[in-house]
Amino acid sequence: MFWDKFESNAYFHVINTGLTECLRLNSHLLLFRPLSNNGIPTYLPKFMFYHMMCTKFQDYVKINGTGATFLGISQESIGNYPICLPSIKEQKMIVEFLDKQLVKFEQSIDMQEQQIEKLKEYKATLINSAVTGKIKVV
Repeated sequence: MFWDKFESNAYFHVINTGLTECLRLNSHLLLFRPLSNNGIPTYLPKFMFYHMMCTKFQDYVKINGTGATFLGISQESIGNYPICLPSIKEQKMIVEFLDKQLVKFEQSIDMQEQQIEKLKEYKATLINSAVTGKIKVV
């Protein structure tokens, strides 16, 4: 988790390392791994990623973070964060829903960006036509 004190959100990155070796993290990085209960993970990493992007968690980090130029949060503070985890089955359903919704949002954004580009082209063509006298301006 990376936090820029001057930005409104922490930066989260999902990294799949396989965790076959020991990892060393500095004081501004925390590694999140689900504990296992009888071979069943306590949470899905992608579910936790989505949860950490929510306003409630972001606000918790802002309130409990420390540091003057680079805001960090301790492992202890993260451990004290109150969270109620749904069952793995429900987590899967939530992740699938959010994944589908994000695809729709991204497609919508792409479509809007394409429309903006077309309007810019039209604007340039219209200005050119008006300046060169191809159309009459009233």
